[in-house]
Amino acid sequence: QRKMLNPENINWLKTLPFSFELSKEVKISHSTFENPKGNDYIRGELGAKYEFPCFENKIGFFGHTHEPVIYHKKNIPTQMHGITETIPQNGYKLEFSNDMRYLINPGSVGQPRDRNIDASYLIYDIKDSVIVFKRVPYDVNKTKEKIYSIGLSGFIANRLSEGE
Repeated sequence: QRKMLNPENINWLKTLPFSFELSKEVKISHSTFENPKGNDYIRGELGAKYEFPCFENKIGFFGHTHEPVIYHKKNIPTQMHGITETIPQNGYKLEFSNDMRYLINPGSVGQPRDRNIDASYLIYDIKDSVIVFKRVPYDVNKTKEKIYSIGLSGFIANRLSEGE
């Protein structure tokens, strides 16, 4: 909640970009690459099909859906079919291929929405051009108690137990 942040915190948050290039090969966006400030979602192969033309990098990391997923396709700009969706499990390792492009969501450390209550993240090894997805349990009940104690919505707290 805004009242928990001081003006300095709020001003700092306002300076952060909704998307940025990590490197020539990697772009990161909170939401979509077409509309990083929006509340749009990249879901399914059809959503990925419309999103690939919106960034030129080989790898696009995105969030907002809170669901770990990988979409990949051949790196042929005029080819929009042949997109593959992978739902990575804990420990899933992906070595990037030079002839492919990727849209990747690491999931969420808070509020996962894939019916798995464990925190979800990935490790990106830039040197070896590989990612590894990770899931770790955490004390959901303690987190819910903290949410209630600061007056946030019960909806936010309860969805932690459901992973939705």
